[in-house]
Amino acid sequence: MTRLAAVASALIFTLALGACTALSLISTGVNVASKLSGHADDANVRRISELEAKNDWPGILKMAQGNLQRDSNNHDWWLIAGFANTQMGQHVQAIPCYQTAIRLSPDDIYTWNLLAQSYRTINEPERAIRTIEQALLIKSDSAMSFFLLGESYRDINLYERAAPSYVRAIGLDAGMADAWYGLGVSYARTGRRAELPAIHERLVKLNPGLAAQLLQIAGGR
Repeated sequence: MTRLAAVASALIFTLALGACTALSLISTGVNVASKLSGHADDANVRRISELEAKNDWPGILKMAQGNLQRDSNNHDWWLIAGFANTQMGQHVQAIPCYQTAIRLSPDDIYTWNLLAQSYRTINEPERAIRTIEQALLIKSDSAMSFFLLGESYRDINLYERAAPSYVRAIGLDAGMADAWYGLGVSYARTGRRAELPAIHERLVKLNPGLAAQLLQIAGGR
């Protein structure tokens, strides 16, 4: 996984899991400063590292905005500006940052995923679905994209559509516990209870907490 993939995937899980207890899945040591390695002078990288160590996301946003005034076509700074806005809970403001980053680098699947998750966070799952569908035209083997597609369909109770998306995510990353959980919930909601024991068994190994939640949703069966 590239440094950009690690940064984006960690943020996606942070956002997508929301109130879930599965935040322990997020890898530690991921930092925004690594995104600039090779693309910015050492002073910028050091300053970003210092600000991130203090969780000073307003400072990081201000720094990104300053750099964008000098170079408005820099994909990395737009991504970092979006990241900072997201960390500050300013999801509406993050969206145009991600959109601009995508315009500058349309093959960057991770920014597409971040944009889609931002739409989910502001309760616009239909826009998230359209965004992910576009992303999958660019990269059809992104487990995270399929996971987010399943989550977006589940947001609007379209469990029949959510399930195949989770299946695709699991096919690409069999260790994605949250995709197994989403699949289990979707099957429970659509009456496919015969499928649940196998999913529960897998979740017990991957994430016992989610396995217990699935049992509750399935009525203890």
